[in-house]
Amino acid sequence: MAEEHNRILIGGAWRRAGGEESDPVVDPATGEQYASVRSADARDVDAAVDAARSAFGAWRATTPAERSSALLELAGALAQDAAELAGIESRNAGKPISAVPEEIGYALDNLRFLAGAARTLTGPVAAEYTRARPPTSAGSQWAWWGRSRPGTIR
Repeated sequence: MAEEHNRILIGGAWRRAGGEESDPVVDPATGEQYASVRSADARDVDAAVDAARSAFGAWRATTPAERSSALLELAGALAQDAAELAGIESRNAGKPISAVPEEIGYALDNLRFLAGAARTLTGPVAAEYTRARPPTSAGSQWAWWGRSRPGTIR
């Protein structure tokens, strides 16, 4: 039986997704549906945007050292759960488990690099990862990042 996931994380708190429908999560290697995920609704999106706007002021006020520490903490948490994440990514993407550790390593390396870059916001390091462009929603940013950076945990 497929697991039903109906909660979403918004503003640091888990809540039930408001959508009426669920999307199947299928293992592409076998075609087996192993989970379903309830869709968000417009209220969920509005709440996520409001939470992001609320968090931005505090994040903007953090020092480069604090930002660096936050990225290193995230990398550490992902590294600690790397084996579990590898299994999830393998099943989700239908790829051999042997291919996933390299991708997770790539994602961890990026986070650690960016943690160092957070302390060096001038010169060629910053130019590699920043571009002048209009702000975009986190959802579309993750969609772009996931497609353009294989191995980044989505």
